[in-house]
Amino acid sequence: MIEPQDAAKIRSFLCVEEKKGGNPPSLPEGRPQVSRGVLMMKMRKWRGIGLLVIFYILFLCSAAMGEAQSQASLHLVRGMELASQGAFDEARKEFEESLKEDPSNATLLSSLKVIDDLDRRRIGSTYAALLFKGLNYLRQGMLEHAAEELRKAIIMEPSYPRTYNLLGIVHSLGGDTLQARTDFQKALDLDPNLSEASYNLASLYYGTGDFQNAATYFEMAVKNGACGVDTYMNLGASYSSLKKYPESINAYLKATKLAPQDPKAFYSLGVAYFMDEEYSKSRSCLVEARDLFEKRGDDKSVKEINIFLDKLSNTQKNMKTFEIQD
Repeated sequence: MIEPQDAAKIRSFLCVEEKKGGNPPSLPEGRPQVSRGVLMMKMRKWRGIGLLVIFYILFLCSAAMGEAQSQASLHLVRGMELASQGAFDEARKEFEESLKEDPSNATLLSSLKVIDDLDRRRIGSTYAALLFKGLNYLRQGMLEHAAEELRKAIIMEPSYPRTYNLLGIVHSLGGDTLQARTDFQKALDLDPNLSEASYNLASLYYGTGDFQNAATYFEMAVKNGACGVDTYMNLGASYSSLKKYPESINAYLKATKLAPQDPKAFYSLGVAYFMDEEYSKSRSCLVEARDLFEKRGDDKSVKEINIFLDKLSNTQKNMKTFEIQD
């Protein structure tokens, strides 16, 4: 389970950890009723690093850490640099090029929305440039400079919600969870339909172990249009932590439909089925996850899932034995 003091750190290094992958937990021996608490603790430990995502962070981490960037990311970086200099038409062209290669990139979509708001005269050019300067500093990991630019923007126009969302990301990466929560909530107070802010607030609640609020705000993010795989995976994790397994299964099912080649989605769904005592469905999903890991050459995860499946078979046998004895 993610401890509160580790939440910001885990999100900061999410890109690196997600590329490494995580190993499925071993299924405890004995009857499911006895072992579920232990299993859930191990589930959250494995799942927490790979699935908690704040909008912008996946891109920002890879850029700040000097990892190889895709062509889409390079267009996005150039676009932000141009926008921070006030060259918004040129920036839009870079963003649109990036959009062709990466249509679901949250940073890109939010950047385009800022320029759209500029075109609609909801914000001015000086204000928009400050936002992109802050985002550029954030991309480079220069949190104090990013916060300074964003605060300048807030003084200029205190009613624009996206600025508070960005400032919340800065505070979250800086470890100030309470202030980040205040920022995200302020963004939602100004615009209840801002999916980025509801997603980010949900992520903070999950990181501090408040799974009920996490589920509430992930649901809100879905309602407001954040219907990506990560949202459903995090929603499923939140419901699993609350032991609301039917709701968890529903969320994971949507994730598998959106990402039918993602082994983590099928793994999580398989474990949720297990916790809901639907063992045949659990086995099917775990086998699918194993096969997908195998296609990726992830022999370690394949081995772990095979161990899991063996113990699942033993658990089912034990259940039958207990039923006969009863």
